[in-house]
Amino acid sequence: MKKLMVLAFLTAVTTTYSDIPLYTTEMTDIEPGLKGIEIEANYLTRQLSDKEQRGIELLEKYTLIETNNSFLNRELEKDNIDRENLFKVGYNRIEINKSDIDSFNLLFGTTIYDDERLGISFNYSKLKDKYQGVKLDGNFYQANFFYNQKDQDGSEVFTTLYLGASDEDNSDVSFKTKFIGFYGKYAKELNSDLNYFTPRLYFEGDMKRIQGKIDTGIEKKKENNDSINAGLGVEAVTEVFLADEVKVDVKAKTGYNHEFMEKRKYKTYDIKKDDFKDNMKAGIEVSVKYKEVLEVYGGYEVRKSLSASNYENVGTVGFKIMF
Repeated sequence: MKKLMVLAFLTAVTTTYSDIPLYTTEMTDIEPGLKGIEIEANYLTRQLSDKEQRGIELLEKYTLIETNNSFLNRELEKDNIDRENLFKVGYNRIEINKSDIDSFNLLFGTTIYDDERLGISFNYSKLKDKYQGVKLDGNFYQANFFYNQKDQDGSEVFTTLYLGASDEDNSDVSFKTKFIGFYGKYAKELNSDLNYFTPRLYFEGDMKRIQGKIDTGIEKKKENNDSINAGLGVEAVTEVFLADEVKVDVKAKTGYNHEFMEKRKYKTYDIKKDDFKDNMKAGIEVSVKYKEVLEVYGGYEVRKSLSASNYENVGTVGFKIMF
Protein backbone atom coordinates (compact mmCIF):
# COMPACT_ATOMS: atom_id res chain seq x y z
CA MET A 1 0.00 0.00 0.00
CA LYS A 2 2.78 2.44 0.87
CA LYS A 3 4.36 2.00 -2.59
CA LEU A 4 0.99 2.73 -4.20
CA MET A 5 0.55 5.93 -2.15
CA VAL A 6 4.02 7.20 -3.03
CA LEU A 7 3.48 6.41 -6.72
CA ALA A 8 0.15 8.27 -6.74
CA PHE A 9 1.78 11.33 -5.16
CA LEU A 10 4.74 11.39 -7.56
CA THR A 11 2.47 10.90 -10.57
CA ALA A 12 0.26 13.83 -9.55
CA VAL A 13 3.24 16.14 -9.00
CA THR A 14 5.21 15.27 -12.13
CA THR A 15 2.13 15.38 -14.35
CA THR A 16 1.16 18.87 -13.22
CA TYR A 17 4.64 20.36 -12.97
CA SER A 18 5.89 18.94 -16.28
CA ASP A 19 4.97 22.12 -18.16
CA ILE A 20 5.86 24.64 -15.44
CA PRO A 21 9.15 26.53 -15.92
CA LEU A 22 10.53 26.09 -12.41
CA TYR A 23 14.04 27.34 -13.16
CA THR A 24 13.45 29.92 -15.88
CA THR A 25 13.31 33.69 -15.70
CA GLU A 26 9.51 33.40 -15.66
CA MET A 27 9.68 31.65 -12.29
CA THR A 28 12.27 34.01 -10.81
CA ASP A 29 10.13 37.00 -11.74
CA ILE A 30 7.28 35.80 -9.53
CA GLU A 31 6.96 37.77 -6.29
CA PRO A 32 8.51 36.08 -3.21
CA GLY A 33 5.96 33.92 -1.41
CA LEU A 34 3.84 33.34 -4.50
CA LYS A 35 5.84 30.62 -6.26
CA GLY A 36 3.77 28.00 -4.40
CA ILE A 37 6.68 26.26 -2.65
CA GLU A 38 6.68 25.92 1.15
CA ILE A 39 8.79 24.46 3.95
CA GLU A 40 7.08 23.88 7.27
CA ALA A 41 7.96 22.50 10.71
CA ASN A 42 5.66 21.86 13.68
CA TYR A 43 5.82 20.58 17.23
CA LEU A 44 2.58 19.18 18.66
CA THR A 45 1.79 17.55 21.98
CA ARG A 46 -1.46 15.80 22.92
CA GLN A 47 -1.78 14.45 26.45
CA LEU A 48 -4.71 12.73 28.17
CA SER A 49 -5.26 13.22 31.88
CA ASP A 50 -6.37 9.58 32.34
CA LYS A 51 -3.19 7.46 32.54
CA GLU A 52 -5.08 4.19 31.89
CA GLN A 53 -6.42 5.40 28.54
CA ARG A 54 -2.94 6.50 27.54
CA GLY A 55 -2.05 2.80 27.28
CA ILE A 56 -4.60 2.02 24.55
CA GLU A 57 -2.28 1.59 21.56
CA LEU A 58 -5.08 2.00 19.00
CA LEU A 59 -5.85 5.42 20.48
CA GLU A 60 -2.52 6.60 19.11
CA LYS A 61 -3.61 5.66 15.57
CA TYR A 62 -6.92 7.56 15.88
CA THR A 63 -5.08 10.57 17.26
CA LEU A 64 -2.34 10.55 14.62
CA ILE A 65 -4.90 10.35 11.80
CA GLU A 66 -6.83 13.24 13.35
CA THR A 67 -3.63 15.26 13.77
CA ASN A 68 -2.61 14.78 10.13
CA ASN A 69 -6.08 15.82 8.97
CA SER A 70 -5.97 18.86 11.24
CA PHE A 71 -2.60 20.01 9.84
CA LEU A 72 -3.96 19.58 6.31
CA ASN A 73 -7.12 21.53 7.12
CA ARG A 74 -5.07 24.38 8.58
CA GLU A 75 -2.83 24.48 5.51
CA LEU A 76 -5.81 24.97 3.22
CA GLU A 77 -7.56 27.47 5.50
CA LYS A 78 -4.43 29.66 5.32
CA ASP A 79 -3.82 28.92 1.65
CA ASN A 80 -3.30 31.85 -0.72
CA ILE A 81 -5.44 30.71 -3.63
CA ASP A 82 -3.67 33.19 -5.97
CA ARG A 83 -0.92 30.58 -6.30
CA GLU A 84 -1.85 28.18 -9.08
CA ASN A 85 0.14 25.28 -7.67
CA LEU A 86 1.23 24.43 -4.14
CA PHE A 87 4.08 22.14 -3.12
CA LYS A 88 5.02 21.72 0.54
CA VAL A 89 7.67 19.76 2.42
CA GLY A 90 7.06 19.45 6.15
CA TYR A 91 8.42 17.92 9.34
CA ASN A 92 6.35 17.36 12.48
CA ARG A 93 7.52 16.30 15.92
CA ILE A 94 4.46 14.80 17.61
CA GLU A 95 4.08 13.58 21.18
CA ILE A 96 0.89 11.58 21.83
CA ASN A 97 0.71 10.46 25.45
CA LYS A 98 3.51 7.86 25.73
CA SER A 99 4.51 7.96 22.05
CA ASP A 100 7.22 10.08 20.42
CA ILE A 101 6.69 10.41 16.67
CA ASP A 102 8.80 11.92 13.90
CA SER A 103 6.59 12.68 10.92
CA PHE A 104 7.42 13.83 7.39
CA ASN A 105 4.92 15.35 4.98
CA LEU A 106 4.74 16.04 1.23
CA LEU A 107 1.80 17.97 -0.20
CA PHE A 108 0.84 18.94 -3.71
CA GLY A 109 -2.23 20.91 -4.76
CA THR A 110 -3.42 22.78 -7.81
CA THR A 111 -6.27 25.19 -8.49
CA ILE A 112 -9.07 23.91 -10.70
CA TYR A 113 -11.08 27.14 -10.56
CA ASP A 114 -10.34 30.55 -9.02
CA ASP A 115 -11.53 29.49 -5.56
CA GLU A 116 -10.95 25.72 -5.51
CA ARG A 117 -7.88 23.59 -4.81
CA LEU A 118 -7.49 19.87 -5.37
CA GLY A 119 -4.54 17.76 -4.36
CA ILE A 120 -2.81 14.96 -2.51
CA SER A 121 -0.82 14.80 0.73
CA PHE A 122 1.42 12.00 1.94
CA ASN A 123 2.62 11.45 5.53
CA TYR A 124 5.25 9.06 6.82
CA SER A 125 5.79 8.68 10.56
CA LYS A 126 8.37 6.79 12.58
CA LEU A 127 6.65 5.28 15.63
CA LYS A 128 7.94 4.46 19.07
CA ASP A 129 5.32 3.33 21.57
CA LYS A 130 4.15 0.45 23.76
CA TYR A 131 1.60 -2.37 23.52
CA GLN A 132 0.55 -3.62 26.96
CA GLY A 133 3.84 -2.41 28.40
CA VAL A 134 5.98 -3.89 25.60
CA LYS A 135 8.06 -1.43 23.55
CA LEU A 136 7.33 -1.36 19.83
CA ASP A 137 9.00 0.35 16.87
CA GLY A 138 7.37 0.80 13.50
CA ASN A 139 6.12 2.88 10.62
CA PHE A 140 2.91 4.75 9.80
CA TYR A 141 1.74 5.83 6.34
CA GLN A 142 -1.18 8.08 5.43
CA ALA A 143 -2.33 9.52 2.09
CA ASN A 144 -4.97 12.24 1.78
CA PHE A 145 -6.82 13.18 -1.40
CA PHE A 146 -8.30 16.60 -0.68
CA TYR A 147 -10.58 19.32 -2.06
CA ASN A 148 -11.01 22.82 -0.68
CA GLN A 149 -13.23 25.70 -1.79
CA LYS A 150 -13.32 29.28 -0.53
CA ASP A 151 -16.30 31.40 -1.59
CA GLN A 152 -16.36 35.18 -1.61
CA ASP A 153 -19.34 35.13 0.76
CA GLY A 154 -17.06 33.82 3.54
CA SER A 155 -17.98 30.14 3.37
CA GLU A 156 -15.42 27.35 3.06
CA VAL A 157 -15.67 23.62 2.28
CA PHE A 158 -12.89 21.15 3.06
CA THR A 159 -13.09 17.42 2.30
CA THR A 160 -10.52 14.65 2.29
CA LEU A 161 -10.56 10.94 1.56
CA TYR A 162 -7.69 9.27 3.41
CA LEU A 163 -6.19 5.82 3.73
CA GLY A 164 -3.10 4.25 5.13
CA ALA A 165 -1.41 1.56 7.19
CA SER A 166 0.97 0.99 10.08
CA ASP A 167 3.25 -1.83 11.18
CA GLU A 168 4.95 -2.17 14.56
CA ASP A 169 6.76 -5.09 16.14
CA ASN A 170 9.53 -6.47 18.28
CA SER A 171 10.72 -10.01 18.88
CA ASP A 172 7.52 -10.95 20.75
CA VAL A 173 4.59 -8.91 19.40
CA SER A 174 3.49 -7.41 16.08
CA PHE A 175 0.66 -4.91 15.68
CA LYS A 176 -0.52 -3.89 12.21
CA THR A 177 -3.34 -1.68 10.99
CA LYS A 178 -4.99 -0.65 7.74
CA PHE A 179 -7.45 2.22 7.61
CA ILE A 180 -9.67 4.26 5.34
CA GLY A 181 -11.86 7.26 6.12
CA PHE A 182 -13.46 10.50 5.04
CA TYR A 183 -13.41 13.87 6.80
CA GLY A 184 -15.33 17.00 5.88
CA LYS A 185 -15.77 20.49 7.33
CA TYR A 186 -18.03 23.38 6.34
CA ALA A 187 -17.57 26.87 7.78
CA LYS A 188 -19.69 29.94 7.17
CA GLU A 189 -19.19 33.55 8.26
CA LEU A 190 -22.12 34.96 10.23
CA ASN A 191 -23.60 38.40 9.83
CA SER A 192 -22.60 40.37 12.91
CA ASP A 193 -22.22 43.90 14.25
CA LEU A 194 -19.01 42.98 16.07
CA ASN A 195 -16.19 45.36 15.24
CA TYR A 196 -13.16 43.32 16.19
CA PHE A 197 -14.06 39.67 15.46
CA THR A 198 -15.71 37.87 12.57
CA PRO A 199 -17.80 34.94 13.87
CA ARG A 200 -17.98 31.70 11.89
CA LEU A 201 -20.20 28.67 12.36
CA TYR A 202 -18.72 25.29 11.45
CA PHE A 203 -19.88 21.70 11.04
CA GLU A 204 -17.52 18.74 10.76
CA GLY A 205 -17.81 15.00 10.31
CA ASP A 206 -15.34 12.12 10.27
CA MET A 207 -15.93 8.44 9.55
CA LYS A 208 -13.24 5.79 9.45
CA ARG A 209 -12.51 2.08 9.76
CA ILE A 210 -9.26 0.78 11.22
CA GLN A 211 -8.50 -2.91 10.81
CA GLY A 212 -6.19 -4.07 13.59
CA LYS A 213 -4.10 -7.26 13.57
CA ILE A 214 -2.24 -8.46 16.65
CA ASP A 215 0.17 -11.41 16.67
CA THR A 216 1.72 -12.37 20.01
CA GLY A 217 3.23 -15.62 18.75
CA ILE A 218 0.66 -17.50 20.82
CA GLU A 219 -2.51 -15.77 19.68
CA LYS A 220 -3.55 -13.95 16.51
CA LYS A 221 -6.41 -11.47 16.52
CA LYS A 222 -8.01 -9.43 13.76
CA GLU A 223 -10.81 -6.90 14.31
CA ASN A 224 -12.44 -3.99 12.48
CA ASN A 225 -12.69 -0.84 14.57
CA ASP A 226 -15.16 1.84 13.45
CA SER A 227 -15.71 5.50 14.28
CA ILE A 228 -18.29 8.05 13.14
CA ASN A 229 -17.83 11.43 14.75
CA ALA A 230 -19.68 14.69 14.13
CA GLY A 231 -19.37 18.14 15.65
CA LEU A 232 -20.41 21.76 15.43
CA GLY A 233 -19.06 24.94 16.90
CA VAL A 234 -18.27 28.62 16.58
CA GLU A 235 -15.03 30.35 15.63
CA ALA A 236 -14.12 34.01 16.11
CA VAL A 237 -11.44 35.35 13.79
CA THR A 238 -9.65 38.68 13.70
CA GLU A 239 -6.56 40.18 12.10
CA VAL A 240 -4.36 43.09 13.16
CA PHE A 241 -1.59 44.76 11.14
CA LEU A 242 1.43 45.65 13.28
CA ALA A 243 3.07 47.21 10.23
CA ASP A 244 2.42 47.37 6.53
CA GLU A 245 3.95 43.94 6.00
CA VAL A 246 3.32 42.20 9.36
CA LYS A 247 -0.10 40.72 10.09
CA VAL A 248 -1.32 38.99 13.27
CA ASP A 249 -4.23 36.55 13.01
CA VAL A 250 -6.12 35.36 16.09
CA LYS A 251 -8.70 32.57 16.03
CA ALA A 252 -10.65 31.40 19.07
CA LYS A 253 -13.08 28.50 18.88
CA THR A 254 -15.40 26.34 20.93
CA GLY A 255 -17.39 23.31 19.87
CA TYR A 256 -19.14 20.05 20.70
CA ASN A 257 -18.46 16.58 19.23
CA HIS A 258 -20.32 13.28 19.48
CA GLU A 259 -19.04 9.76 18.75
CA PHE A 260 -21.75 7.49 17.26
CA MET A 261 -19.78 4.21 17.26
CA GLU A 262 -18.62 4.06 20.87
CA LYS A 263 -18.95 0.28 21.19
CA ARG A 264 -17.06 -0.44 17.95
CA LYS A 265 -14.26 2.10 18.26
CA TYR A 266 -11.89 -0.14 20.26
CA LYS A 267 -13.07 -3.67 19.34
CA THR A 268 -9.47 -4.86 19.09
CA TYR A 269 -9.26 -4.41 22.88
CA ASP A 270 -12.88 -5.41 23.68
CA ILE A 271 -13.41 -1.90 25.08
CA LYS A 272 -17.01 -0.74 24.70
CA LYS A 273 -16.70 2.66 26.31
CA ASP A 274 -15.19 5.87 24.93
CA ASP A 275 -14.65 8.63 27.48
CA PHE A 276 -14.96 11.19 24.69
CA LYS A 277 -18.27 9.97 23.29
CA ASP A 278 -19.57 13.46 24.12
CA ASN A 279 -17.03 16.22 24.56
CA MET A 280 -16.58 19.96 24.48
CA LYS A 281 -13.47 21.68 23.16
CA ALA A 282 -12.12 25.21 23.26
CA GLY A 283 -8.94 26.68 21.89
CA ILE A 284 -7.05 29.64 20.53
CA GLU A 285 -4.41 30.10 17.82
CA VAL A 286 -2.20 33.11 17.12
CA SER A 287 -0.13 33.49 13.96
CA VAL A 288 2.23 36.22 12.82
CA LYS A 289 2.92 36.53 9.09
CA TYR A 290 5.53 38.65 7.36
CA LYS A 291 4.36 39.40 3.82
CA GLU A 292 3.68 36.05 2.12
CA VAL A 293 7.15 34.85 3.04
CA LEU A 294 7.24 33.77 6.71
CA GLU A 295 4.61 32.66 9.22
CA VAL A 296 5.13 31.75 12.89
CA TYR A 297 2.23 30.40 14.93
CA GLY A 298 1.17 28.72 18.15
CA GLY A 299 -2.04 27.35 19.61
CA TYR A 300 -3.58 25.66 22.62
CA GLU A 301 -6.75 23.58 22.88
CA VAL A 302 -8.42 21.62 25.64
CA ARG A 303 -10.94 18.84 25.03
CA LYS A 304 -13.14 17.83 27.98
CA SER A 305 -15.23 14.68 28.29
CA LEU A 306 -18.85 15.27 29.29
CA SER A 307 -19.25 11.75 30.71
CA ALA A 308 -15.98 11.31 32.61
CA SER A 309 -13.28 13.34 34.34
CA ASN A 310 -10.89 12.71 31.45
CA TYR A 311 -9.62 15.65 29.39
CA GLU A 312 -6.94 16.25 26.74
CA ASN A 313 -4.47 19.11 26.35
CA VAL A 314 -3.25 19.96 22.84
CA GLY A 315 -0.42 22.40 22.21
CA THR A 316 1.13 23.39 18.87
CA VAL A 317 3.95 25.66 17.70
CA GLY A 318 5.33 25.93 14.20
CA PHE A 319 6.69 28.01 11.37
CA LYS A 320 6.35 28.12 7.60
CA ILE A 321 8.64 29.58 4.94
CA MET A 322 7.05 30.41 1.58
CA PHE A 323 8.96 30.90 -1.63
